[in-house]
Formats: sequence, C-alpha cells, structure tokens
Amino acid sequence: MAGSDPKDPLSAGADAHKQRYSKLLSTQALKGVRLGVLRGMHSEDADVKPVFQAALAVLKAQGAVLVDIDTSGLEDVTPIMRKVLLADFKHDVNAYLAGAPPEVKTRTLADLIEFNRTEEHEKLHSQETFEASELTHGVDDEDYKSTLETLHRKTRAEGIDRLLRENNVVALVSLTNTPAAVSQPDGTPSRGVTAERPVSEKSLQSMTGYAAAAEYPHLTVPIGLAKGLPVGMSLIGPQWSEASLLSYGYAYEQAAHARVPPGPGPYGPKANASQ
Repeated sequence: MAGSDPKDPLSAGADAHKQRYSKLLSTQALKGVRLGVLRGMHSEDADVKPVFQAALAVLKAQGAVLVDIDTSGLEDVTPIMRKVLLADFKHDVNAYLAGAPPEVKTRTLADLIEFNRTEEHEKLHSQETFEASELTHGVDDEDYKSTLETLHRKTRAEGIDRLLRENNVVALVSLTNTPAAVSQPDGTPSRGVTAERPVSEKSLQSMTGYAAAAEYPHLTVPIGLAKGLPVGMSLIGPQWSEASLLSYGYAYEQAAHARVPPGPGPYGPKANASQ
C-alpha cells in the first residue's frame, strides 16, 4: 500500500516518494545504521524488558549502532490528541455515512448515538466516545486547527525530529507496547488515547501515539512473547522514511525469527483436536 489517494488530501505528496519497497529489502540494511533506543517507558515492565533487550541485541549483532536516548523531555500529548481525535472521528464518520448506500438509515454520528440508545442490544453498552465526539465543533473550528498545529509541533519539531537530530540517529527504536490487556467490563473508565485525563508528569506510555500524531511512519515487528502474549518492537522514522524502516525491520526479522505462531495455551486458541 503506497502512493497518493485522491480521496485523502493528506496523502497528496505520497506519489513523489512511492517506491517498490520489496526491491529495497536487504539483510544487510542494519550495518552501520545509528538507531536511537528509547527505554524505560510505561510499557516496559519487568516481564517485557528482557524480551526487548534480546531484540536490541539482535539489532547490534546485525551491525546497528545503538544510541540510548533520554525520554524525560518528551511531553505527554495524549490530552491534546484526544481533542483532535474526537473532532476527526465526528467528521470522518459523518462523511462515511453520507456516502453509504440508501438502505443505510443512520446517516450521521448523531443517528448512530440515537440508534444505540434505543436498539435492544446496543443500548446495553456505553458510548462515551461517540457522545464526546458529537459535542465537538468539527475540523473547520479555529480551536481544532490551533490544537492540531500544537500537536504537530510537539510531536514533530519538538518531538521525533528533535530526537533524531540531537542524537544523530536515522530512526527511533522502542517497545511497541505491553502485551494485550484483558478486556474490561462495559463502562470501565478507558485508559486509551480518547480517555479524558490530565497531562501526566511522566513520559508517554509508548511512541506509537507520537508517531501517529506526527503522521510519521511507524513499523512494528514481532520480538517474542511476554506473559504468554506477543509483543513487538517499534521502528519510527521521519516523514517518508517507509522504505528504510521496512528494510531495517526485514533485516531484524531475517536474523531473529522471533515471531511465535499462535497456538495452544492459556491465552491462545485451543488446540485443534483433529491435528
């Protein structure tokens, strides 16, 4: 998947950077490459840390130069992301439903909220994100535009770009996140990006949100299991660095073979009795 999408103005510049990524893959891609390592984030607990350390050892064995980066200067941008995501959600859902076939009766986010309030099964579930999104004033609102500009500045020039420049590295490496959490009962306060909460004094939970907010490429590769569940390692680079990230990820995977196929276990699918 590459190139510009005529229905997505944000992808207008992508065609100028489109490449055949598969032709650029190389097992030697990590040799001499300086990578910035982000450690000690919220997602790096005692169970996950040794798995991440093993993955870093593979990167180093393949010739990468690992540079430890201090994450204390990274600001928690989650509350800012919440404002942007809620406004984007309303705009995008309304646009999607407006182009749906005539038999679709729910044509707006407000219609969906009303449907969920009255339909026999849906009314059993909470819809805080839908309701919070409906209260926003859209993507043409000046407050939204100002918030988006602030988010881009903090995650680009003051975030990812700054870390790359100050540490003379071409990409950032971090743990993608903790293993998947147990699904909580309906109505349990969310800890996700759209959760309403104050700015944290600690560094952000993971770099995935930073990359998404900056609209920069982010590749995650499997690095093994923690607590019986899969975890990944993130490779994040500046705008239009997809080809390089894919090649770094490829070189790592060919050396590590760390992916564990799903199988029987306390968290995996039950064994097929016919096998």
